[in-house]
Amino acid sequence: MFQTFPSRRAWTATVVLALLGCSDPGAPSLLGAVEPLPPGGGAAGSTGASAGAGGSAGSGGAAAMPGAGGGGVAETTGGGGVGGGAGSDADPGAGAAGTPAAAGSGGVGGGRAVDHGDEYVWIDQDFHWVQATNANVADHGPVNWYNDNGLNYHDGKIEFRVTVTAKADATPVWHELCHWQHALGDTAHVCLHCLPRYTATGEYTCETTASEQGGPVDYHKPFVAVQNRVKDGTSGRGSDLISLNKGLPIDYHYTVVLVPAGQTFSGWDKYPH
Repeated sequence: MFQTFPSRRAWTATVVLALLGCSDPGAPSLLGAVEPLPPGGGAAGSTGASAGAGGSAGSGGAAAMPGAGGGGVAETTGGGGVGGGAGSDADPGAGAAGTPAAAGSGGVGGGRAVDHGDEYVWIDQDFHWVQATNANVADHGPVNWYNDNGLNYHDGKIEFRVTVTAKADATPVWHELCHWQHALGDTAHVCLHCLPRYTATGEYTCETTASEQGGPVDYHKPFVAVQNRVKDGTSGRGSDLISLNKGLPIDYHYTVVLVPAGQTFSGWDKYPH
């Protein structure tokens, strides 16, 4: 005749268990899974009193929302961030943005970035020259050589260093760096060259300027493709070694640094490899 209702305590317990997915061992939690942060950030905190991954535990709260981890700090060039602390158990912890590392050198990741002041590290990487695809350079250089954040690289110096560690034979190598204004292979390009022709392993360096090299290009505008090329230097600037099927493979570390106008190159000892 009279309908009975559960006590307030029993009713509260039922709701909590339903939220946590514990009323039925096979039922999914109504809170859902905690999504990880993007790469470079801290791991997401877990609910309630459990510790967030990479952070400290929140002070327990029965119906706590998942706390997001704080942002990581990128320690190394190309490396991920260090996990941040877990968020509060009461509110989602607002993850601070990760701090990017300083600009790395060339395409080689791993070590701590070195501050080279205003010098632009265009290339600083290893090449194993066995086919044409090994010529490509990812960094196309400054967008505007005359004004890159207030620096004039066009009227400054271009420093080249190639450290040859392995060479198939004694074929003289003509080494140059070519960049194209509109499309790879079109006539609007220039090939920078000042390195001596080399026949054996060793370290070779040289210095030049963009104006000395000339070419039908406008350094106020960006380039769309860059390649370092190794050619047959037997009689000056010959054909690409890959097309002649000679002189390969060649292994070398290639470093190219742009020094802005009015400044002096810091020296190769600042660029160990």
